[in-house]
Amino acid sequence: MKSMLPSWLRVILTQGLLFAIIPLGLESSCFGAGVFVFDATSIPPGTGTDLLLKVFGNQTLADAAGPEIETSLNNTFKAMSTTMATEINNKVSTFDFKPTLSAMSNASTLAASGLPVDYATPFKLFSLSVGGGVGVNKDTLATFKNQGAGLGTDAGFPKIGIAPDITMLLGINLHSLVTPQPTNYVDPSRLSVYGSFTSLSSASFPSIAQALHLTFSYKNYGLYGQYKVVLPVDVVPFGILHWGGIDAISGINYTALKLGMGIDMPKSTKATPVAVVGSQESLTAQISYSGKAAMNVDLHSFTIPVEFSTSVQTLYALSVYLGGGLDINTGSSILAINADAPVEVVIINPRTKDTYSIANTKASFDLAAKGSPTFSDIRCFAGAQVNFPLLKIFVQGSMNTTNTLAVYLGARVAW
Repeated sequence: MKSMLPSWLRVILTQGLLFAIIPLGLESSCFGAGVFVFDATSIPPGTGTDLLLKVFGNQTLADAAGPEIETSLNNTFKAMSTTMATEINNKVSTFDFKPTLSAMSNASTLAASGLPVDYATPFKLFSLSVGGGVGVNKDTLATFKNQGAGLGTDAGFPKIGIAPDITMLLGINLHSLVTPQPTNYVDPSRLSVYGSFTSLSSASFPSIAQALHLTFSYKNYGLYGQYKVVLPVDVVPFGILHWGGIDAISGINYTALKLGMGIDMPKSTKATPVAVVGSQESLTAQISYSGKAAMNVDLHSFTIPVEFSTSVQTLYALSVYLGGGLDINTGSSILAINADAPVEVVIINPRTKDTYSIANTKASFDLAAKGSPTFSDIRCFAGAQVNFPLLKIFVQGSMNTTNTLAVYLGARVAW
């Protein structure tokens, strides 16, 4: 008996399974090492006398030690800022950006895979579906729950992977349009073709964007084919129990995601005592940094799904379906982190604990990293559909081997 699978599909299945057995992970690299830099902080010449007079209220002391305190404080602030910058740079240099870049890419590709075809409706001419869903990496919810998550946490770089999707999908059954002769490998009358399109941004969902403290834009385009490998069977006639057969699905999908959010930079405070020459007095020089950074992710990916599905319809009103397969992914994700936050520079009178502001300087931080999605992952899905005349309501859940989950809800009209 000759196979009804087309040759191109058999090649993808046999070679694709090799990638499923040996999945490739994320390729990630920093192409702009994180650099944390302070602007110069210094006490202007001639101001040391006024500073000491303000702190201690002693004119004689201020006149005698003013010039020396300028030099002492400037040297101290320079040493502390150098130490702080080195510590923050060393901390950030140990962060692993692979989890975040991978989570972003994988959430996006899984969300885009939520509505490639109509799994549950045996339509004769067309199926028009509209649905919405979201793909979430398992670490994302914990990250958002911990409001302090960011560069400042001991856990390192935040692991965030979330991607929304709203799709309009149109499917055409070729059996109703053409009557070509079957070949040895494929019967075109068993084929349905689908096209999908998505374009949305955080401007369309201001409440959600504000609650999650992020901005995003998302575009998705897909072209798919659904081939009936095993034909449907009426197990019990009159619509009591109908098996939908086995479908083979494949195609290509393009996804573009831009995401921006704020994260915490490492907090740091340095304090050093500074003696006042010619007296028993001393000052405490202190610098403090606690800033926010803007994190932006720019992702582009292509996905080729290869999957099989089956469905059962009972009493016409309810359909359930399930399936699984392999996703082959390629693309890139670029992450950039930029911070430009103030640094508080003060001196403290150790006796009275009074604080005097010296300057509000700035510290900047810039980092960039590049990665790509997991090359291959195995995905499974299941869903249920309530059937009304013409209108169908469905819900679907998906998960894959990248620890990513997706939920989809939608409606379709089929004829």
